[in-house]
Amino acid sequence: MTNSFFYDPLKISIVGGYTVSLKIGYPGQSFDVFIDTGSDLTWDKYKLYKLHNNFVYVRIKLAIYVDGLQTKGFLVQDNIPLESSDRTLQRPKCTNILKVTDKKPKPISKGILGLGHGETSILSQLKSKGLIKNVVGHCFSGKEGQGGNTKIDLEGRYFSEPANLIFDEKLTFIKDLQLIFDSGTTLSAFNSKDHKVLVDPESKNLIN
Repeated sequence: MTNSFFYDPLKISIVGGYTVSLKIGYPGQSFDVFIDTGSDLTWDKYKLYKLHNNFVYVRIKLAIYVDGLQTKGFLVQDNIPLESSDRTLQRPKCTNILKVTDKKPKPISKGILGLGHGETSILSQLKSKGLIKNVVGHCFSGKEGQGGNTKIDLEGRYFSEPANLIFDEKLTFIKDLQLIFDSGTTLSAFNSKDHKVLVDPESKNLIN
């Protein structure tokens, strides 16, 4: 039976992005990296690898990432230690880690964890090895290490749990509100009906 839960709590960085501690190699060396559901590649900018015959790698001439940097480097195959919810340790070998050689301005993190849907992403490779199902959930909590599985619709979008809308410390009649997580935007948006509650001070949807 496939164990589909690997435990790595999310953290919020000083710039508002979400990071997770990722171990690479054997024994695993930890890196705090941003998560990016729009990228299939995972990369690090530090001297983790000395490229020689022990590694499987391919030279990459140019890559453009979510932080706007353009870079070049090597696509490397290496172990990624993962601990499942029952404390079982797996060390799958994935060809996905981009060793960056670019000397441009220092990024705000040590790298990016690509969680895209392409065949080269770590998620797709773990699925093909029978280690996980084809699904990923982000757990958000006020306490590190706690949280639940995020809901996903048929189109692969992530939803928050249903919640009642409170505006200006007043409860509204809008209940069971669900929001879609979007890693590609810094703004939050409501549909036209719910948005009216926020912009119309005379709205009858407010409960005094």
